[in-house]
Amino acid sequence: MLIGLTTQHEAPALYRAALEGIAHGVRHNLGAFPAADPRLVAVGGGTAGGVWTQIVSDVTGLPQDVPADTTGAALGDAWLAAVAVGAEPDIAAWNPVVGTVRPDPATREVHDAMHEHYRALYPATRETAHFLAGLRR
Repeated sequence: MLIGLTTQHEAPALYRAALEGIAHGVRHNLGAFPAADPRLVAVGGGTAGGVWTQIVSDVTGLPQDVPADTTGAALGDAWLAAVAVGAEPDIAAWNPVVGTVRPDPATREVHDAMHEHYRALYPATRETAHFLAGLRR
């Protein structure tokens, strides 16, 4: 859902809105399943360029470790397979962290306010969203 869109917005704003929406989803999930010490590890294509990783760190308020190999699921699967056959791979040596994306404290207030509105959107639009999702065209 795009809310607040005006004729003044251009494609980069839409792209950023999509990334921010996903980042707020990450924050929502982290809040629903709180961990004593949450650790975010950035993997996949979104690590290229740093825009998405910075947005996720800014929205969640958490740093993200960026490993040497950001392949993601395939590398994790290989690690789990190694463990399953009895190997004891050292995860730090397997795929060492080569960088950390830290949240920008200057963005905290705006992202906290945005998150309150993000959380209010679903209850406010649930009926309409379900109706539209059920339409067959």
